[in-house]
Amino acid sequence: MHQSEGLRSSSEGSAPQFKGFRQIDIGEHDKTISDKCSEDRLGPTVQLFERRPDVRFKQEAGCWTLSAASIDCMLDIIMQPDDTDSPIASTFFLSFRHLMTASELLSLLVDRFSRASIDVLAESPAPNSPRTAQQITRRQNRVLEAIRAWFEEDWNIQAEPTLLAEAAAFLDSLRKLEAYRTVRDDIKFALRSKYEETPFDSPPPMPHLALPQHQSSGDLRRLLSAAGSQPAIVTMHPEEVARQMCLMDHQLFCAIAPRELFGTAWNKDDKAAIAPNVTAFIERFNQVSQWATTEVLDAESEDLRVVIITRLISIAQWLRRLNNFSSLMALVAALESSAVTRLEATWANIPIKNHAILGDLSRLVHMSSNFRALREAMSSCELPAIPYLGIFLSDLTFITDGNPDLNEANGAKLYNFEKLSLLAGVMSKLRRYREKLYNLSRMPHIQQYLSFANKKLLDANEAYARSKAAYSKAGDMSPKPKRSRDRTKSLLMFDSMKFT
Repeated sequence: MHQSEGLRSSSEGSAPQFKGFRQIDIGEHDKTISDKCSEDRLGPTVQLFERRPDVRFKQEAGCWTLSAASIDCMLDIIMQPDDTDSPIASTFFLSFRHLMTASELLSLLVDRFSRASIDVLAESPAPNSPRTAQQITRRQNRVLEAIRAWFEEDWNIQAEPTLLAEAAAFLDSLRKLEAYRTVRDDIKFALRSKYEETPFDSPPPMPHLALPQHQSSGDLRRLLSAAGSQPAIVTMHPEEVARQMCLMDHQLFCAIAPRELFGTAWNKDDKAAIAPNVTAFIERFNQVSQWATTEVLDAESEDLRVVIITRLISIAQWLRRLNNFSSLMALVAALESSAVTRLEATWANIPIKNHAILGDLSRLVHMSSNFRALREAMSSCELPAIPYLGIFLSDLTFITDGNPDLNEANGAKLYNFEKLSLLAGVMSKLRRYREKLYNLSRMPHIQQYLSFANKKLLDANEAYARSKAAYSKAGDMSPKPKRSRDRTKSLLMFDSMKFT
């Protein structure tokens, strides 16, 4: 029985490491699908398949895991009775797009369904017996169960119209076969449920139509009065702005198709074609950060800049309460960019409590220990939530580039199932954020404002020039608050935080 050395986590000290594998710290609190595979329930599968030349298992701490296998063997394992809902099946269906397209997988499964009768008849000593007919039905039902398990795991199958048409045609060919009616209906339900939105148990909270002046502090009312004209951001309630950002961001996030997250498609030259929704989500992040920077630098007076920065901090605080980690990161990146932190006179007038709030948010999203604080907050938060996608794209890139696709042993080239397990672990985490929608009312005029369609957003060079001019005009050489000096290195929007 073959036993190979496996992946080593960062907490395992100096244990042997599988050659060619690189580790990624995704937080000890996150239990990946790879962990779930190391259960004793895999023992019977090992006994059944260990003699095959196209599979490799490994044993750690008395538990078996699948290390590498051919696609044919992976499907054979999944097709075993009661195994379509196993960790191996879950891992495969979440990560198979690293190896093939969805249409190619469906074609393999349909071929297995068609081939089942031929294989059983060839193996049976009594081809015309009722027992043989039952064996054919059971084997074909296992294929259908695998398709059901796949469609239930897939989070955005409606983004694959070709697959949907092919699946519908296959299911339609079975409509007169009573033996497959139950599982066929289960597959149809799995497909239909992807389109249906679960109704909310309660009505959404009342929207904030505007921010009454009496809700502002005396100092802010004085500053607004001195500033004269008021930009839109000052007239809108910060909680309602954050709510509308959640609705817009979550819609973009839920549009992402699983196929866009494999092969680092978002970094390719044709990313707009092969990863359009990931690209759109990244662009939204960048626009939110540019918008915040632009709002600060567009202010015509020092007093108005103070109000706008204070308002942006309040919006960021509400984004945290609503678990929108994407736009939260974008706002903190903007507020701690060099173009904004340079405005010393402005920061000197920001209320102390707002400095404290921004400091807390900055520590939350800081990249120290591989974004440990942010990872913990995202994994433990209640839904609905919107993740900071940059962390997951970095994880996927690290796993894709740092681990071999093939595991060569005894002359056989087998697909690296441990790599698939790592990819599936990231995909499982991302899928979680699609499970619940925000129960909020849409405010078209605020969403129009937040679409930035009518606003010229400053790029890095323009922001630098505008900031330099505002700094020179203020003529205030007082030292910056410590808060804005010690947390900006990893949060510069136009440098490390920008995906593109």
